[in-house]
Amino acid sequence: MIYIEHDTSGNVNQIHYKPFDAKHGFGKTAEELLQTGVLVESIPEAEAIEGKTATLCYDSVKGLYYKYEDIQPAPEDIQAQKIAELEGAVMELTMVLSTMMGV
Repeated sequence: MIYIEHDTSGNVNQIHYKPFDAKHGFGKTAEELLQTGVLVESIPEAEAIEGKTATLCYDSVKGLYYKYEDIQPAPEDIQAQKIAELEGAVMELTMVLSTMMGV
């Protein structure tokens, strides 16, 4: 059995693969563990979706599932993209001005 704890929105925040292990377990019964979490047989694998991150969630009806959210680009990536766009705009304006002035 695998022990899972989740927050009120269903996001899994703890997984213990051997909750009943004599050395590394919690030292609790199944009934005690079910007061704070759930016991499952297995955890599904997340799909590898480009540009998305998977968050393991639990719902008493659905069971375990993954919520997929867009990966937010790092601030430095956003800044580099904006610089590239501005450089392109400056180059385009330079070409328009050159054409207008007959250079």
